Parts: sequence; C-alpha cells; structure tokens
Amino acid sequence: MDSLLELTLLVGIYLASRVSRRYRLGVVFIESTLGLVLALSILGFYFYNIYSYLNGVLNGSKVSEVNAFASIATGVGIAITLFPYFNLRSSHGRQGVEMLRYESTHVLMYSVASVATTVGILVSSITQSVALEILFTLILTVFIIHSVQGRLQDSFGITTGETLDYKMSLLITSKIS
Repeated sequence: MDSLLELTLLVGIYLASRVSRRYRLGVVFIESTLGLVLALSILGFYFYNIYSYLNGVLNGSKVSEVNAFASIATGVGIAITLFPYFNLRSSHGRQGVEMLRYESTHVLMYSVASVATTVGILVSSITQSVALEILFTLILTVFIIHSVQGRLQDSFGITTGETLDYKMSLLITSKIS
C-alpha cells in the first residue's frame, strides 16, 4: 500500500512539474485527481483490513492480542497532534483568519481520535475483551471515514469543476498574462 501511495505521489510531482500548455487542466486538477485516487486507495485498503479483522474475530479464529505498550505510540501521537492545534488556535487569535480556526478544529478531531485509540488499546489490553476491541475498532473507523470523506469531497468537487469560480479564474489568468 505504501508503495502505491508513493508511486502516485511521484507521478503527481512529475506531472505538476511538467504543467504547461499541454496540460490545460492544470496542476489543481492533477492534484485533485491524485488526491481522489489516494483517498479511495486508503479507504479500500482500510476496509479490506477491517473486513479481514472482523471476519477473523467473529469466526473465532482470532483472539484479542492488544499490547498495552502500543499506547505509548498513540500517546506520542496525541502530543504531536496537540502541538499544531495550539499553534493554529494561537495564529487564529492573532490573525483572525477563519480558515485557521477551521483547521485547528480539524486537528482537534485527530487529537480526539488519538485519545480514543489510546483508551481503546489500554481497555482492550487490560480486559482482553474482544467485544470492547471491536467497539473501539468501529469507533476509530468512524474517525477514519470522516477524515478521508473530507478529502474525497474536496477532490471530487475540484475534479468535476463544482467548486470552480470561473470569474475568479479569468481574473487571475488575465492578471498573470
């Protein structure tokens, strides 16, 4: 999966560096199309793994093997995601740019997902309960779908031209020419 994502990124960088009159759709279209492909790849990969996991657990061939030490990594993840959250909130307070507030809320969602992951790991590890492990897995699935859904929506809107402002596009093109 990582190789597929890296290959797609390299193709995107190559195409973006070659943007000229040959690529009338422009770098934004290429970026959005690649974003759409990546988001669909991530969803496909994730749903395949969640299906395999749930199939193994529900058929009894898999038991809870959650290790509490994994919560160290998610704890570090909480710290890593809280740093940009506070930075974005501070920047919003100083500059008043609404996009910074929106992005800080988005980063806060990642922090909440990291906390839910840490709690899920610890509770599943302590109790060895397969039911709780499934519950936390499904809760995290909602976070993942929410995260990828935003990228899918943005990419699809740009790729299909739904979010294109033709007047602004003409104005920018005339100013550049």
